[in-house]
Amino acid sequence: MKYFLILFSSLKIISAFAQPFEASPANQSINYVSIGEYVTSTIQFVNNADSGLVLQWDLLEKTTPAGWDYSYCDFNTCYDATYVHGVMDTIPAVGNGFIKVNVSTTNESWSYFKFQVSTLNNSEYIDTVEFWFNGINALNEFENDNDLMIFPNPVNSGEVITVIPVEPNSVIQIYNVFGELIWNEKTYQKFHPIKLSNFQPGSYFVRVDNDFHTYFTQLIVR
Repeated sequence: MKYFLILFSSLKIISAFAQPFEASPANQSINYVSIGEYVTSTIQFVNNADSGLVLQWDLLEKTTPAGWDYSYCDFNTCYDATYVHGVMDTIPAVGNGFIKVNVSTTNESWSYFKFQVSTLNNSEYIDTVEFWFNGINALNEFENDNDLMIFPNPVNSGEVITVIPVEPNSVIQIYNVFGELIWNEKTYQKFHPIKLSNFQPGSYFVRVDNDFHTYFTQLIVR
């Protein structure tokens, strides 16, 4: 009988320290935005607790070049671009909250938003989510991310990645989360190697352009 009580108590302790929410379908959202188009991207937060849950968010990083218009919404209300913090309404048990980023652009650039999400007044439970938006000219054809592969990805700083497939006369560009272009190279190879000698750990935006297609994906450097 004592053994049963100890086991039950241990299970309660494990449950008490379980993450009460999780991002869905993933912590990162990558989107194409045609010039002049209005796009909304949503990341949901699944309530894993057995009761109502209140989440808050803080904007950690933002890259928005000239020509981008944007706003945010959460499981409470919508905010203009001046807000960097919000508190959601109570998410019911077995329910979902969310953060939405709404954008439009007038040029072929990209924008990035990173949020920290936590339980209200409790920094013990924290997660981060990222939104990437790639502005494109709708007159040009662009391909799904699955048509562009980077191997390995994630990768350690200083190692070599291979970008595949790349059509002849393609331009490979890599940006950091501050919108700074840190790699720009034309290639004639289908399997193009890049040595990440000066890349710091973090998230990067990879864009490959040629006369026919625009490819867009994310690179993680550890």
